[in-house]
Amino acid sequence: AAAGRVPGRPRRRGRAMTGRRRGPVPPPASTAVFTAQFGDADPVMPVLEVTADVDYLVLTDRPLRVPTPWMVRRVEVPSSITTDRLRNRFCKLRGSQLLPEYERSLYIDTHLQVVADLSPLLDDFTASGAGVGLMQHPKSSSVREEIERSLHSGRITDEDFAARWPPQQQRHQGAGFPDDLGVFLAGLILRDHRWPEVARFEDEWWTELTAGVTRDQVALPFVVWKRSVAPYRIPLDWSLAPYFRHWN
Repeated sequence: AAAGRVPGRPRRRGRAMTGRRRGPVPPPASTAVFTAQFGDADPVMPVLEVTADVDYLVLTDRPLRVPTPWMVRRVEVPSSITTDRLRNRFCKLRGSQLLPEYERSLYIDTHLQVVADLSPLLDDFTASGAGVGLMQHPKSSSVREEIERSLHSGRITDEDFAARWPPQQQRHQGAGFPDDLGVFLAGLILRDHRWPEVARFEDEWWTELTAGVTRDQVALPFVVWKRSVAPYRIPLDWSLAPYFRHWN
């Protein structure tokens, strides 16, 4: 099967529970909507409309108070990862490996609030047969443009750019990367955990992130191209309506 396509639909696995619950254990959900919070991050926003057959999870390594229906999932992040930003990216990029009991997942950044039933978005993604769903970035048309925007906004420091971008750019050019895919908004990521290539895709994204400038949106297009992934294109604009709302 071509990369990014799902050849079959294996039987759902049961959910591994963490922490203590009172009362009967609910049937396993098929989908995880998750975010990751480490350090001084945006607070997790309440869900305004809950979607059936979905668990809402906050991945973290510390105690947190979160609004219902969010649930805290404690994760172990390798001790070699020493910044909260990279701890977040470790969880964000390896969603299928940290949440293997789910059939699919949707990662959202903590500054996004769920405001509507997600069923149409999730069902359209599953019907597409793609292994991953990504939204085109409305403000960057190339990796090079994303680098320039990130420098201007301070998301990449001058030191990080000088030390990491030249060898990363040389590696891209040496591999023949055409930089014509645009850039994908990494604050919203759909994954089918049954896609056979999902773990390799996540691992290569993490490797590319840690080998270059620490911007997942810079690393992602190269990995999509390298793995010949045909992503489902999430049909939203910068407002993210009708499903989400920006909080900063």
